[in-house]
Amino acid sequence: MRSLSFIILLSTCVMFSSASANNHHTLNTIDFEYYGFLTQSLVKTDGNNYFGQSNGQQISMDFRELGIGANLFISKKFSLAGLLLSRTAGETDDGRVRFDYAKIEYGNINLLGGSVSIRVGRLKLPFGLFNETRDVATTRPSILLPQSLYYDHARQYLINADGVQLDYLISSRNHIHNFKFSYLRANTVGHDNKETEAYYLGRDFSGRLDAVPGDIFTLEYNNNKTNTTLRAQYSDHTITYKPAVDDFLLNGEIHNQTSIFSAIQYIHNYTIIGEIFYPTLSYNDFGAVIPDKRVNPLGRYLQLNYRHNSYVEFYVRYDETFVDASDKNGHKLSALTGRKAHNFFAYDKTFGLRYFPAPKFSVGVEYHDIVGTAFLPIQDNPNFSTHERYWRMLLIQASYTF
Repeated sequence: MRSLSFIILLSTCVMFSSASANNHHTLNTIDFEYYGFLTQSLVKTDGNNYFGQSNGQQISMDFRELGIGANLFISKKFSLAGLLLSRTAGETDDGRVRFDYAKIEYGNINLLGGSVSIRVGRLKLPFGLFNETRDVATTRPSILLPQSLYYDHARQYLINADGVQLDYLISSRNHIHNFKFSYLRANTVGHDNKETEAYYLGRDFSGRLDAVPGDIFTLEYNNNKTNTTLRAQYSDHTITYKPAVDDFLLNGEIHNQTSIFSAIQYIHNYTIIGEIFYPTLSYNDFGAVIPDKRVNPLGRYLQLNYRHNSYVEFYVRYDETFVDASDKNGHKLSALTGRKAHNFFAYDKTFGLRYFPAPKFSVGVEYHDIVGTAFLPIQDNPNFSTHERYWRMLLIQASYTF
């Protein structure tokens, strides 16, 4: 069934991508536009697997993204939008077709000198700068997003939620200064899966995770004169665990309070991007296996992109990930869990090149030099004792959008 739904989605993408050069149409009084993307990547690593069997003599082709979406503009204020997505990423994502988002939006409401919009439905989480568009390769600043924030090994939990979002945008009279405040109240969709349990609990237990509706507050400032974007975000939500029969764990909960600070600066052909990710995870009532504790992971990165011309872009990034900011060398967590210390940190130096031969096509190559395995997908590397401290990764990607 999953293969059939993938084939149907692929056929639909091919049909729409070749149907017309104009994706925008009008039916009676309703404006309609469609869009989509197809991306295929090759992954080669030494020391560990990433998105499939990529280590040693093997090259993984199990990293692809396929999506098709549409917007219906019922009026100037009222619209509908949705996207069907199939994503394959080794053992972390199986390619099944699902709704990435499906929302109703009512916007352009004038209030106190600003503009208000309301969105309801399955929404993309406004997590950091790139989470809302992360599956479209051409919107990312690199092939892989920095794993200190945009965890691919726990992506299903971070990607979308069912709820309501309120946005308020206010601009200065000359439209140089723009402030945007967003509030989201929602319940995450992908909380009960092996990936999320591995991230929060260290491995897949026999019980199940449930999420309680949570809140995300975002404040963003844009300066159109200096081409600067600053963003601060705070989220608060709780995950509960319901044990199975003869489970090792009790009825416990994890309270997650996360702060994210982001900045983008455009200077001629250069783009400087930086983000800091600082959650506080409070574990309670799981029993002796996971004692009550408070953990503060930390992720941060700095990236420089250089657009040589309309066809070629280079970039370099330094990325740090720590499972606990108070134990950056991993020694305390290693003594507590019996795992190697490098499982609890990662330093990633990334170098990349992207080429845009035509407006709808892009190809790229990306090289990673990594110390540590904190963001290594456990699903592709289930045996912690075999994780290599020093490893490298090469990705080649081709993408088409319409």
